[in-house]
Amino acid sequence: MENIKTNKFLNVYEKIIKNNAVITGICIMIMIFTIVPDALGRKFLGKPLPGTLEINEMLMVIIVFMGQAWTQREKGHVKCEVITSRLPERIRGVVNLTIWFLSFLFFGLLTVATATESYYSFAMRETVWGVARLPIWPIKMLLVFGLGMLCIQMFLDFLTGCKEQFLQSKNSTTN
Repeated sequence: MENIKTNKFLNVYEKIIKNNAVITGICIMIMIFTIVPDALGRKFLGKPLPGTLEINEMLMVIIVFMGQAWTQREKGHVKCEVITSRLPERIRGVVNLTIWFLSFLFFGLLTVATATESYYSFAMRETVWGVARLPIWPIKMLLVFGLGMLCIQMFLDFLTGCKEQFLQSKNSTTN
């Protein structure tokens, strides 16, 4: 029964982070379709596209934070393996476990701090000034959501790593 609930959670989580990756791609396309006319307008007409800066500032937050969990799931983040590649496989696994756990703690704290700030932003209906006053609190909430998804992914990586380390040590003792 517990395994079914775990699989259901993982399936829902997987769909969420895949959708986040799609949303990130759509936001990149929106950035392209706003920045190119803005640059052309500045160059040839001497007029920028109104609101481009404000909209793209918000899109940048979505692009950076909504896709991080998917990138981590795919192990697509940049990492330096100069030292760890020279370590024995067992020690490398322990190093990875430590990094995933510390990352989980760090991003957990960052999520809580950002959630607090997001709540205050929502409570006062914070906006950014520009051509028009745009609400910024929804973007801050998406930031919290993206950080939360990354936090979950770090914890899942940690659990998966623990399982692999356990199976590896079990196999080495039976051989």
